[in-house]
Amino acid sequence: MLSTIKRKQSSGGGKDSIYFIDSQIGRTYVLKDDGPVRMVVSGTTEINEIIAQSGLTVEEVDLTGDGVEGITVDKKVDGNVEINLKGVNVESLEINTAGVTVRTDKNTVIDKLVVNEKTAFKGSGTIKDADINADDVTFEKMPEKYELAEGVKPSTRSSSGGGGGGSSKVAVSAISVEPAELVLTLGKTEKITAVISPANATNKKVTWSSDHEEVATVDENSNVTAVATGTATITATTEDGGLAATCSVTVWKIVNITREKGYDAIQRAIDDADNTIRGNHIGIAADNGSDNHNVTRNRILFMLSAVV
Repeated sequence: MLSTIKRKQSSGGGKDSIYFIDSQIGRTYVLKDDGPVRMVVSGTTEINEIIAQSGLTVEEVDLTGDGVEGITVDKKVDGNVEINLKGVNVESLEINTAGVTVRTDKNTVIDKLVVNEKTAFKGSGTIKDADINADDVTFEKMPEKYELAEGVKPSTRSSSGGGGGGSSKVAVSAISVEPAELVLTLGKTEKITAVISPANATNKKVTWSSDHEEVATVDENSNVTAVATGTATITATTEDGGLAATCSVTVWKIVNITREKGYDAIQRAIDDADNTIRGNHIGIAADNGSDNHNVTRNRILFMLSAVV
């Protein structure tokens, strides 16, 4: 419910002004073809969202309520317009059209900024956090922190200078593990690798885990160690975004055979092997160091090695 609205011509510049005093308002559209609109918010006024379809100035004066919670610059804006914020503490500001200039005074605070088109930010207001989804976004005072969408060029400080540092963040979009499958024999250790995309992601940290540590373990440096026969899944999870990728690990047991020639020695080794071993190959290693050959028997497969 709108309790009080006063409309008058402002003394400076002849721009239309609307005063909101002790008012409760949902969504408000601002559209004026021949110039910007000035909105002055005071008292216990709360405005959920302002949809700007033309130039706009917002001021908060003697405010005891929540004031303006969100401002969206609509796609219908024909670019080259200014949004002026004076003493405004706004939860969100979203820019959806190119060519907009946003001016803020030192008392303005924007909690969350989303920029989807080319925009110039002027003034000394504080932007706590920003998502930059477009190229050619400039700041006179950089946000305290901001995140760039993939492929977007880093935002820059405008030539007029201004304080504030700001930290750029490129988000992780994908992760994979190389190799995706790994076969180890008991007691062996091998390193696997997490591949992060994009290559220039800011935070490439991952955590490693095994779903069956009794079969295979993994340390913080991605070294996988075979503990017992069986299978395990090693998972890499990104700190940024919680994305995950896996490596399937199979652990085989080495069964020694003697120098005895012929198929009897191989058959005896197979019969003596632990039938709980999971795998898909029998590796026959010659004692002269020649290449191994793989054999399949009744779908129950084991890793064999000759004694040198």
